[in-house]
Amino acid sequence: MKKFSDRFIDQELISSTKFSDIYKATDQKTGGIVALKITVPDEELQPHNSIQEVQLLKKTNHSENIIQILDTSKRDFDELVIVLPYYQLTLSQYMKKNSKIVKKAFNFNPFLLRGTREEVLRPTVYENKLGLSKSKSVVKGIANGLSFLHSNEIIHRDIKPSNIMFKSIDDPTPTIIDLGISFQYPTNNGKEFQNEKVTDVSTGIYKPPECIFGLKDYSYPMDIWSLGILMTLIFSNDLKACIEEEKGSSDISVIYSLFKLFGKPDCSTWPEASNSPTFANICLEKQPPIKPVSDLLELADNETKEVFMQMMVYESKHRITADGIYGAINI
Repeated sequence: MKKFSDRFIDQELISSTKFSDIYKATDQKTGGIVALKITVPDEELQPHNSIQEVQLLKKTNHSENIIQILDTSKRDFDELVIVLPYYQLTLSQYMKKNSKIVKKAFNFNPFLLRGTREEVLRPTVYENKLGLSKSKSVVKGIANGLSFLHSNEIIHRDIKPSNIMFKSIDDPTPTIIDLGISFQYPTNNGKEFQNEKVTDVSTGIYKPPECIFGLKDYSYPMDIWSLGILMTLIFSNDLKACIEEEKGSSDISVIYSLFKLFGKPDCSTWPEASNSPTFANICLEKQPPIKPVSDLLELADNETKEVFMQMMVYESKHRITADGIYGAINI
């Protein structure tokens, strides 16, 4: 009998992070294309936990908007192999496939041409052609997946474009992947207390304000905030989120942008922030948002804008739930 590792051929590395490698491969048992997530659990640092991820995936294996686990195995060097369905496109790739290129990128060597670097190294400019119905379907699907996670007492903690996948350019059904840093109530298998959760979660511009300011008793609404930032990309005219995404963006730069977009809160509008020494020390004066919602969701209808406004509230317990978003958006 063949070893489990011999079952998968034509392995191609498609993604690599500090604690995992993702391969595209052919499963000789079924003849289908799969994704292999390979980790070394003993080398993972909190909150990364691939063994728990397997447990959570088995628990959530009945939602069309959550990645389905197909198989698992241990192999040499204490590696854990998680077998998953293969999806072609991340959210960003799906959006680009459903867009029109307005201007192509220029990538010439600036030292060989006259002109400024900005004139020479211009990024590709896109025009969003996804359409209102499909855009709302994507948001509704993500909300449905989050509702399923939250009903099973799981906070995803890393909603971002690369963790939303699609089977093809024509299928607007989103699939949430990567539960590797998710929190399972009540104590994340004894690793985190409810009121002492790790705040070094979520990524870049998708990190909610409660985590930026070190509020360790956050809960499901953190995923709602991340989805709201995603929506500014989905309903943008040029495939750009409301905050410019740069490598190495600091929490300080993110919160500065959030204050401009959603207004500066004080302890009267954001009571839970009074538990943050950092927030208390910056002594903010309350100010309204600089940009209207119509500028943040350029291609959305009024119904979607209304839902968005209920999502992007600093006081997390006042945010609309994932189930509420799913029910409020009509296609």
